[in-house]
Amino acid sequence: MFLFVADALSSAIQKDVQDRVIEELKISRQAPGISHLLFADDALLFFKANTEQADRVRALVARFEKGTGQLLSPAKCSLLSRESLDLQRQRDIRAVLGVEKIDFEAKYLGLPTPDGRQKKERFQPLRERMGKRMAMWSERHLPAAAKEVLIKSVAQAIPMCTMSIFHLSASFCEELARGVRGYWWGEDGDSRKTHWIAWEKFTRCKARGGLCFRDFQVFNQALLAK
Repeated sequence: MFLFVADALSSAIQKDVQDRVIEELKISRQAPGISHLLFADDALLFFKANTEQADRVRALVARFEKGTGQLLSPAKCSLLSRESLDLQRQRDIRAVLGVEKIDFEAKYLGLPTPDGRQKKERFQPLRERMGKRMAMWSERHLPAAAKEVLIKSVAQAIPMCTMSIFHLSASFCEELARGVRGYWWGEDGDSRKTHWIAWEKFTRCKARGGLCFRDFQVFNQALLAK
């Protein structure tokens, strides 16, 4: 039911965009504009960083609150702007919107909050999650068939959501692959094991003698292309 209610806010924002009262965010001149994103009871609103547009956004939210009974929680609101934006303008916009926090949470829905260029260090928790899972499995001395199932259904599924949103560097994708390779060959901590077959062969389909394991870098590019 909340989605039907939130659609009223979406329609009101879209009308103001069409009337050119609110200016959408565009990452380039040819890119489509984004005015808002909704997920469950969370909303991201994008507009030009000035008090006039902030005042219009505040008026839209106030009308939405009055019409639906859904009230904004200022303590949970944050403002994200480019680093070069004048500090006084940031304060003015915050005052208009009644926003109490300046910075976004470091994570949202388990993903790093976009903040400039995404460095590899911000995705290390993802690598650690995979590493912990595989460390737990290593204690069970599973046969190769069971390892194959766990790698495909769990280890390679963990980064899927992140890969569909962010471009991960080749070096970070290699780190993920290295962890999977180590688990497959039975490595434990600093104990290295011989890799008897090149990993590239395992990423082939079974008809070509492989096991259909994912090449993380290729998979990341394919998800982003969609």
